[in-house]
Parts: sequence; structure tokens; C-alpha cells
Amino acid sequence: MNLELLTLDEFIRLLHELDKRIDCKITIKAIGGFSLMLNSQVLKISPIDARFMSGDIDTFTPDYSAEVDRQIVMIGKEQRLESVMWLNNDWAATRMYIDELINEATWLDYDREKFEHIELFYLNLESLLKLKVRALYVNDAMNKKARLNDLKDVESILSYFKEDANNLSAKVLEVFDRFPGSLDIFQAYFSGNY
Repeated sequence: MNLELLTLDEFIRLLHELDKRIDCKITIKAIGGFSLMLNSQVLKISPIDARFMSGDIDTFTPDYSAEVDRQIVMIGKEQRLESVMWLNNDWAATRMYIDELINEATWLDYDREKFEHIELFYLNLESLLKLKVRALYVNDAMNKKARLNDLKDVESILSYFKEDANNLSAKVLEVFDRFPGSLDIFQAYFSGNY
């Protein structure tokens, strides 16, 4: 593949390859861009309105075994992926998504693909919006490209909910209010001043 960003179909192929190579059950709880990609497919959101590529699959799960990690890296190298750890729990490990939000989260079972060893779950859009707004709040430590992806994701989710960025509903404003400064960042982006 030799790609920095992958489509949903490419990730599904990688997951099927991993499924063939491992002999233990693993759970993936997708957060981030891949979760948005799964929502886009299930809810039939146009790729124009939602992310259709991501650099990796972020999972909110404990570390996998050394053998599972070895297979992930081997597949990444064989496919010449920029991120050989194309399936990782880096976000969970750094606790950038706080436990409170994860405890509130609604996980959906992705049952469009059948795996022998992999259980694949993803966040519903309401839960994903909270995590993405949280990411705006904490992304000062990250580069502008990472924050720009989060801003685009927030914009896509709000578009799906038919939210007007200039006149957000009380329910959405409540999400932004939990993370001071996140609304200012979003409004600067939306007005073209980011």
C-alpha cells in the first residue's frame, strides 16, 4: 500500500489479515478517525461530510499481547504503511481521553464484517463528539495538523446532527462548555481564522 492514510476498506482488509494470523480473541474499541469512518458507513454519511481516511486505528483497550503487537507491526511493514503500529492504544495509554468520557460512552458493535478472533466496537456519534471536543481542549501539546483533523471531525459530526456552527443547540454547547477554550478554537476554525 505504501500509504500514510488508509480508507475504511483498506483497514478492514488489514483487520482480516490480522484475524488470520492470531490465535487469541482481541477486542477493538475504536475511537478517533476510524470510529468516524465506521459511523459514516453505517449511517450513510457522504465522505464529503465525514472523514474517509485515517492514519491508524486508535483503540481504547488495554495492551495486546506481544504476539498480537508483533503481527500488527509485521502487517504494517509488509504493506509499507507509514505507521507500522496501524492498530494501537496510544491515546488510551496517555489518558488523553479521560475515564469520565469513556464511562459515559456508547459503544456499538460493528457487525458488517465477520472475524474469528476480533470483536470490533466503535463509538456512537454523540460519544465521539465529546471525545473530539476534548481533543481540541488538550491538543495544545500536539501539532496543528492533529488539531485540524479534530476540528474537521467535529464539523462533520455537527453537520450530521444538522447543527448550525453559528447557532449551536444548548445540548452541543453543553459539550463545549465542559472543556474551556474548545468552543473558541472551533469558532476560529469555522470563521476561517484558525
